[in-house]
Amino acid sequence: MSRKRAASPQLILPLGKRQAIQAWINDETHLEAHSTTGAAYMPPEIMTTAAASEIPTTDSVFTVGPDSDMFEDALLARGVRDADRWDPRSLFPNDWEEWINILSQARQSPEPTDNEHERYIKTVLESTNEVSVLQELFPRFCKDEWKHSPSSWRYDQAWNQCVHLSTSDKSTKMEAPKPDAAIGWQKPFFPELLVGEVSSALRVMYGPEKFGSYASPCKNICFPVITIEGKGSGGVMRVAHHQNSHNAAIMLNNLHELCLNAGRAEFPYGQVMALTINITAELLRLNCHWISKDARTGSLLFYTKTLDNYAMGGRKREAYVQTLAAVRNCVERIRATTLRYIQLNLDALCLKLQNSAQLDVRRSSTSSGQPTPASGVSNNEISQDVAQEITHVTTASDSSSSRRRKQTPSMRLGPDSGRIRRQQTEW
Repeated sequence: MSRKRAASPQLILPLGKRQAIQAWINDETHLEAHSTTGAAYMPPEIMTTAAASEIPTTDSVFTVGPDSDMFEDALLARGVRDADRWDPRSLFPNDWEEWINILSQARQSPEPTDNEHERYIKTVLESTNEVSVLQELFPRFCKDEWKHSPSSWRYDQAWNQCVHLSTSDKSTKMEAPKPDAAIGWQKPFFPELLVGEVSSALRVMYGPEKFGSYASPCKNICFPVITIEGKGSGGVMRVAHHQNSHNAAIMLNNLHELCLNAGRAEFPYGQVMALTINITAELLRLNCHWISKDARTGSLLFYTKTLDNYAMGGRKREAYVQTLAAVRNCVERIRATTLRYIQLNLDALCLKLQNSAQLDVRRSSTSSGQPTPASGVSNNEISQDVAQEITHVTTASDSSSSRRRKQTPSMRLGPDSGRIRRQQTEW
């Protein structure tokens, strides 16, 4: 006995919509658009609002976040490269061997005791989410001095004032970085930034009320050079790696722009100038970052390369000692290197602005017939100060004596800048 098959339900649409859909099907132009853009093959009349928002169009500008599948493509469009994936055998910074040696350098401070190692193991086992990894586990590798003045340590603060990376891709824009932790310096540590002309030179106006700053990507931190991205137990290291690659590109671009504004010397292309750390409850990864120039176009390329990976929670105390030394050695090295670079370029920028102001005064005095006022600081004295600055930055001071750095020309520019002196500290 044959059974009649039930008729499949049909979509009943008003006559006007049915005619519109049939006309859309008969029109072959949508087939060509589908093949070139990869958009979903769906009539617009029955497309849901959610589905329509997923389909890119040439007129839309999409904001891409780190969890998006388009995030890595957006990084590539802005010159951000993962050297380990791009060309792992030949892409290295110029000072790669030096950084590899830094990882294993012995430290003068005493090694952790067995009790400290046991507490570390307990912390690893209890770090089941991102918050515990960042607030309980990672501080085990830090020094207290990194969080005190003149350092600036910021947790989970969006870089809403950062200058975004340039790109020819106008269809996407990237969310401002929001690192789980960032290490830089407090603004009073650089009295040059209190001078209006210097601050203006490091700003980019985006509109009547918005601006980006190469010096301060967010409040209460200047020139960050280290960021940490953490994930919980079983967290996706790939997402943290992409986040840190973006963070580092912003930090490198800030230092590069400082060099261009100062005009002191060429930027140290190929030299490691930023450090990032990816951490989960299972793994800690140290990454170095540098800038190169594209040989064909001259555009900037921001490279990321992993220095080493360290398993968390090893039962042997030696593994914890090795990880602890590597983290502290790298953090201290990058802070000392970039601090010297920032100080010298800020001094050169102040000198450049001062000479420009004196030139404007001479021109106005010549046109009005008035004598040119004498400068309070000679160029010879300034050059000597800059030379002495190298000695002051590279020589660590006694932490108990709290010596103060010699006043440089940059501190003489503003009425308030002379009141603040940069204090040398031992990292």
